[in-house]
Amino acid sequence: MEAKSHIPEICGGGCDAKGAARQRISDALTETKKALGVPHQAQWDGKLYQSANRYAHLHFLRALAGIEAYLVNIYFLNDPHSRTRTTVEEWERAIQDVQRQLGLATRPRYCADVFLEAEQKESSAK
Repeated sequence: MEAKSHIPEICGGGCDAKGAARQRISDALTETKKALGVPHQAQWDGKLYQSANRYAHLHFLRALAGIEAYLVNIYFLNDPHSRTRTTVEEWERAIQDVQRQLGLATRPRYCADVFLEAEQKESSAK
C-alpha cells in the first residue's frame, strides 16, 4: 500500500543510491519497464522514482518471487491537515500524468487506486 494526501507528495528527489546499489536498482527498473512494455528511455529514477519503485517491487514479488502481491494506492480526499484539499478529479488527472510520464500505456495489472475521504481528527480534550 502507498498513501498520499496531496498531489505534491507524488514527486520526490529521485533515486540517490550510489555504486553497486544504484546499478542493481537501475537493472531492476529496466527489467520492470521491459515487462510492462515501457520505452527504455522513460525516466524512472528521477522525480517519479517512488512510483516507479513501487511497480518494480510489485514486479519482483509477482514475477520473480512468485508472491501474489498487489499494489494499492490510497489517495485521501480533502485532507484537512493539508494546505491543498484534493478532489477525486484532481487525483485522477495527476495519476494519469504520472502514468504518462512513466511511459505506461495502461495501468499495470494487480494495481488499484482507492480514494478515501479524510476527516478532521477529533480532539480528545474536553
